[in-house]
Amino acid sequence: MNMREGIEKNIVIDDMHPETFEKLLDYLYTEKTPFIANADDAIELLVAANTFDLERLKKLCEKFLVSSI
Repeated sequence: MNMREGIEKNIVIDDMHPETFEKLLDYLYTEKTPFIANADDAIELLVAANTFDLERLKKLCEKFLVSSI
């Protein structure tokens, strides 16, 4: 089966900012806590972590959000 991604050698992720995806990848490869600047960053990273079922990262984002109240 010839999928567009295989032919173009490009995968498009429309539902998150490139910076969030970069933080997600960095977390996956290093398990270092990502820098979260504000609640909007935390929410977007939380959604991404939920999408990819990354429980520890979700908890880090939730902790940030609770402490920022």
